[in-house]
Amino acid sequence: MHPGNLKAQKIIAAHMQRRAACFWATDCGRGCSIQANYQSTTVHLPPALATGNLDIVTDAMVSQVVLGRNGLAQGVKYVD
Repeated sequence: MHPGNLKAQKIIAAHMQRRAACFWATDCGRGCSIQANYQSTTVHLPPALATGNLDIVTDAMVSQVVLGRNGLAQGVKYVD
């Protein structure tokens, strides 16, 4: 994941090591209390927040992904 981005790789690796193995503690469909299963809120958001490069805007809708000169996503335009 994240080829060429050592900072992102380290953050993801550290976060993955903290996630517990599943032992059927709760109903998966209602959210995993120990963060063992895949959910964007427990897998992607905590490491992204750790970078300091993420702002969460509730009740907004993305209207456009802004690309940098290198063709990679640089940000988003949104309607709040």
